[in-house]
Amino acid sequence: MTRTSGRVTRRRFVGLLGGLLLASHLLPLPALGQGQPIPHQGGASGTHPVIAKAFLSQVKRPEGYILQGTTIVSTYALQSFREIEFSGGEALLSYSPSQGWKVVTLGGGAMDASILVSYGVPKSIATQLIAGRNRR
Repeated sequence: MTRTSGRVTRRRFVGLLGGLLLASHLLPLPALGQGQPIPHQGGASGTHPVIAKAFLSQVKRPEGYILQGTTIVSTYALQSFREIEFSGGEALLSYSPSQGWKVVTLGGGAMDASILVSYGVPKSIATQLIAGRNRR
């Protein structure tokens, strides 16, 4: 290996390394943190802190809610709650990379799969959300 070929090899290496660094800044990477989708949990009991925080940040008078459980499937979540002055209910949240977790709808009483589907939840996911909630 001659000295010239050694420089070429180093230049190629430096060029390749620089290209990789540049590419790593240009590739879309998933945002980590509280807005990140949560892996399928299929009816995990308890209240998930990320969903709870998103829910409470989007309702009026968050101090008036007692959270009772979260069911997460894919990019959808059902958050059960009880309002201190009223009765219980559920909220449907959905995740998008640009907005994080957002409340789609909420109301008194339990939602059924047809209500979830009417808000754009795929039927298979709606069925899993209801089944997960019922296992809590």
